[in-house]
Amino acid sequence: NSYDFFFLSCIHTKQFQNAYETLDFILNHTRFSSRPDNSIEKWKLYEAYCAYLGEMGEIKVPDQKKFKVAKFINEVPLYTSEKRTRNIPILIIQTLFLFLHRRYDDAIDRADSLNLYCSRYLKKDASFRSNCFIKMLIKIIEADFHPVAARRKAAGLHKKLNTVPLEVAKQIYEIEIIPYEDLWELAIESLDN
Repeated sequence: NSYDFFFLSCIHTKQFQNAYETLDFILNHTRFSSRPDNSIEKWKLYEAYCAYLGEMGEIKVPDQKKFKVAKFINEVPLYTSEKRTRNIPILIIQTLFLFLHRRYDDAIDRADSLNLYCSRYLKKDASFRSNCFIKMLIKIIEADFHPVAARRKAAGLHKKLNTVPLEVAKQIYEIEIIPYEDLWELAIESLDN
Protein backbone atom coordinates (compact mmCIF):
# COMPACT_ATOMS: atom_id res chain seq x y z
CA ASN A 1 0.00 0.00 0.00
CA SER A 2 1.41 3.40 -0.97
CA TYR A 3 0.15 5.07 2.25
CA ASP A 4 1.99 2.45 4.28
CA PHE A 5 5.18 3.09 2.41
CA PHE A 6 4.80 6.86 2.68
CA PHE A 7 4.05 6.67 6.42
CA LEU A 8 7.11 4.49 7.14
CA SER A 9 9.32 6.60 4.85
CA CYS A 10 8.32 9.70 6.83
CA ILE A 11 9.03 7.94 10.13
CA HIS A 12 12.41 6.63 8.96
CA THR A 13 13.46 10.09 7.75
CA LYS A 14 12.21 11.72 10.98
CA GLN A 15 9.43 13.64 9.22
CA PHE A 16 7.21 12.68 12.13
CA GLN A 17 4.55 15.34 11.62
CA ASN A 18 4.01 14.22 7.99
CA ALA A 19 3.74 10.63 9.21
CA TYR A 20 1.14 11.69 11.77
CA GLU A 21 -0.89 13.58 9.17
CA THR A 22 -0.90 10.47 6.94
CA LEU A 23 -2.01 8.35 9.90
CA ASP A 24 -4.76 10.82 10.76
CA PHE A 25 -5.98 10.78 7.15
CA ILE A 26 -6.13 6.96 7.09
CA LEU A 27 -7.78 6.55 10.52
CA ASN A 28 -10.45 9.13 9.69
CA HIS A 29 -11.15 7.87 6.19
CA THR A 30 -14.78 6.81 5.67
CA ARG A 31 -13.69 3.36 4.46
CA PHE A 32 -11.13 2.68 7.22
CA SER A 33 -13.44 0.37 9.20
CA SER A 34 -14.11 -1.72 6.08
CA ARG A 35 -10.40 -2.50 5.58
CA PRO A 36 -9.13 -6.03 6.30
CA ASP A 37 -8.48 -6.73 10.01
CA ASN A 38 -4.71 -7.01 9.58
CA SER A 39 -4.63 -3.57 7.93
CA ILE A 40 -6.69 -2.01 10.74
CA GLU A 41 -4.40 -3.67 13.32
CA LYS A 42 -1.31 -2.33 11.55
CA TRP A 43 -2.61 1.28 11.43
CA LYS A 44 -3.68 1.07 15.10
CA LEU A 45 -0.11 0.02 15.89
CA TYR A 46 1.21 2.98 13.89
CA GLU A 47 -1.15 5.12 15.96
CA ALA A 48 0.50 3.84 19.16
CA TYR A 49 3.96 4.79 17.86
CA CYS A 50 2.71 8.25 16.85
CA ALA A 51 1.13 8.68 20.30
CA TYR A 52 4.52 7.86 21.84
CA LEU A 53 6.24 10.37 19.55
CA GLY A 54 3.55 12.89 20.55
CA GLU A 55 4.21 12.35 24.25
CA MET A 56 7.95 12.69 23.60
CA GLY A 57 7.29 16.08 21.97
CA GLU A 58 8.24 14.94 18.46
CA ILE A 59 4.70 15.38 17.02
CA LYS A 60 1.97 17.92 17.67
CA VAL A 61 -1.21 15.92 18.33
CA PRO A 62 -4.53 17.77 18.77
CA ASP A 63 -5.88 17.41 22.34
CA GLN A 64 -9.11 15.76 21.23
CA LYS A 65 -7.09 12.95 19.62
CA LYS A 66 -5.71 11.49 22.84
CA PHE A 67 -4.53 7.89 22.54
CA LYS A 68 -5.68 5.57 25.33
CA VAL A 69 -2.25 4.47 26.56
CA ALA A 70 -3.42 2.53 29.64
CA LYS A 71 -5.85 0.45 27.57
CA PHE A 72 -3.16 -0.23 24.96
CA ILE A 73 -0.57 -1.31 27.56
CA ASN A 74 -3.04 -3.76 29.10
CA GLU A 75 -3.87 -5.41 25.78
CA VAL A 76 -2.01 -8.70 25.62
CA PRO A 77 -0.69 -9.61 22.17
CA LEU A 78 -1.57 -13.07 20.87
CA TYR A 79 1.49 -15.26 20.42
CA THR A 80 0.24 -17.25 17.45
CA SER A 81 2.85 -18.07 14.82
CA GLU A 82 1.40 -15.77 12.15
CA LYS A 83 1.17 -12.91 14.65
CA ARG A 84 4.62 -13.48 16.14
CA THR A 85 6.34 -10.83 14.03
CA ARG A 86 3.56 -8.30 14.63
CA ASN A 87 3.97 -8.84 18.38
CA ILE A 88 7.53 -7.50 18.37
CA PRO A 89 6.60 -3.84 17.75
CA ILE A 90 3.63 -4.18 20.16
CA LEU A 91 5.83 -5.46 23.01
CA ILE A 92 8.40 -2.76 22.31
CA ILE A 93 5.99 0.19 22.29
CA GLN A 94 4.13 -1.08 25.37
CA THR A 95 7.46 -1.28 27.23
CA LEU A 96 8.45 2.23 26.08
CA PHE A 97 5.13 3.61 27.35
CA LEU A 98 5.77 1.92 30.72
CA PHE A 99 9.14 3.70 30.93
CA LEU A 100 7.68 7.05 29.85
CA HIS A 101 4.78 6.85 32.33
CA ARG A 102 7.11 5.86 35.17
CA ARG A 103 5.31 2.51 35.58
CA TYR A 104 8.59 0.93 36.63
CA ASP A 105 7.06 -1.90 38.67
CA ASP A 106 5.04 -2.96 35.61
CA ALA A 107 8.18 -2.74 33.46
CA ILE A 108 10.08 -4.93 35.94
CA ASP A 109 7.20 -7.44 35.87
CA ARG A 110 7.43 -7.46 32.07
CA ALA A 111 11.21 -8.11 31.96
CA ASP A 112 10.83 -11.88 32.42
CA SER A 113 8.29 -12.18 29.62
CA LEU A 114 10.52 -10.06 27.33
CA ASN A 115 13.47 -12.35 28.09
CA LEU A 116 11.34 -15.41 27.47
CA TYR A 117 10.05 -13.95 24.21
CA CYS A 118 13.63 -13.26 23.05
CA SER A 119 14.79 -16.77 23.85
CA ARG A 120 11.73 -18.46 22.34
CA TYR A 121 11.02 -16.46 19.19
CA LEU A 122 13.89 -14.16 18.32
CA LYS A 123 16.94 -15.73 16.75
CA LYS A 124 20.03 -14.45 14.94
CA ASP A 125 18.26 -14.50 11.58
CA ALA A 126 15.68 -11.99 10.41
CA SER A 127 14.88 -10.81 13.92
CA PHE A 128 18.49 -10.11 14.95
CA ARG A 129 17.91 -6.35 15.32
CA SER A 130 14.69 -6.85 17.28
CA ASN A 131 16.45 -9.33 19.56
CA CYS A 132 19.24 -6.81 20.25
CA PHE A 133 16.78 -3.98 20.87
CA ILE A 134 14.52 -5.91 23.26
CA LYS A 135 17.61 -6.98 25.20
CA MET A 136 18.65 -3.29 25.31
CA LEU A 137 15.26 -2.45 26.84
CA ILE A 138 15.84 -5.17 29.43
CA LYS A 139 19.19 -3.49 30.25
CA ILE A 140 17.26 -0.28 31.06
CA ILE A 141 15.25 -2.27 33.61
CA GLU A 142 18.42 -3.92 34.99
CA ALA A 143 19.98 -0.44 35.31
CA ASP A 144 17.06 0.64 37.54
CA PHE A 145 15.92 3.09 34.82
CA HIS A 146 19.06 5.19 35.21
CA PRO A 147 19.97 6.59 31.75
CA VAL A 148 23.77 6.61 32.14
CA ALA A 149 23.85 3.11 33.64
CA ALA A 150 21.45 1.85 30.95
CA ARG A 151 23.70 3.18 28.16
CA ARG A 152 26.71 1.54 29.79
CA LYS A 153 24.96 -1.82 30.31
CA ALA A 154 23.57 -1.86 26.76
CA ALA A 155 26.75 -0.65 25.01
CA GLY A 156 27.69 -4.11 23.73
CA LEU A 157 24.18 -4.75 22.40
CA HIS A 158 24.11 -1.27 20.83
CA LYS A 159 27.35 -2.11 19.02
CA LYS A 160 25.84 -5.42 17.81
CA LEU A 161 22.71 -3.62 16.62
CA ASN A 162 24.88 -1.28 14.56
CA THR A 163 26.66 -4.22 12.87
CA VAL A 164 23.41 -4.99 11.02
CA PRO A 165 21.97 -1.71 9.71
CA LEU A 166 18.25 -1.61 9.04
CA GLU A 167 18.91 -1.40 5.28
CA VAL A 168 20.58 -4.84 5.24
CA ALA A 169 18.49 -6.54 7.92
CA LYS A 170 16.37 -9.33 6.48
CA GLN A 171 13.28 -8.47 8.47
CA ILE A 172 9.81 -7.38 7.48
CA TYR A 173 9.84 -3.58 7.26
CA GLU A 174 6.69 -3.31 9.43
CA ILE A 175 8.49 -4.77 12.46
CA GLU A 176 10.88 -1.89 13.04
CA ILE A 177 8.42 0.98 12.75
CA ILE A 178 10.88 3.53 14.11
CA PRO A 179 14.55 2.60 13.53
CA TYR A 180 15.85 1.07 16.75
CA GLU A 181 18.78 3.49 16.91
CA ASP A 182 16.29 6.39 17.05
CA LEU A 183 13.96 4.55 19.41
CA TRP A 184 16.88 3.86 21.78
CA GLU A 185 17.67 7.57 22.04
CA LEU A 186 13.98 8.32 22.76
CA ALA A 187 13.87 5.56 25.40
CA ILE A 188 16.93 6.99 27.17
CA GLU A 189 15.53 10.52 26.88
CA SER A 190 12.25 9.37 28.45
CA LEU A 191 14.19 8.30 31.55
CA ASP A 192 15.58 11.84 31.89
CA ASN A 193 12.17 13.54 31.70
